[in-house]
Amino acid sequence: PDVIIIYMGVNDFARDFPVGSFRNPSIQSEGTPATFSSAYELMVQKIKAFYPNASVYCCTLFARDPGIRDKNNIPVNRNGNTIMDYNKQIKAIAAAYGASVIDVYNCGITYDNLPIFTSDGVHPNLPGAQLFANCVITALMNS
Repeated sequence: PDVIIIYMGVNDFARDFPVGSFRNPSIQSEGTPATFSSAYELMVQKIKAFYPNASVYCCTLFARDPGIRDKNNIPVNRNGNTIMDYNKQIKAIAAAYGASVIDVYNCGITYDNLPIFTSDGVHPNLPGAQLFANCVITALMNS
């Protein structure tokens, strides 16, 4: 492929998979990664190794509300992590491996309008998919 677009992490957030903390590139081994960050880094390493000439784009995650709120009324998972905690790791890993970032978090799907743009609070419906697609297309056209 010439272009690879990655949108991964929503299920990790929803299933309370520990976010971890990416600091510097390090070799990740096969098996069951201990954190989202190590799994994401392993995936990017493999994509870069198998497709060294492809342009890789890592998408941030859009809003997801698991029904739990922190003291500031921000949606969190059972570990107390926010979508932005996962997005921070996505951005750091992408930067370290020379991948571009598409900021899907700001595509227009927010915590307040999840019922309008998703079929179940997670998966985009037709209008939500259009917002998502427009965000990705704009980013690709501007790169």
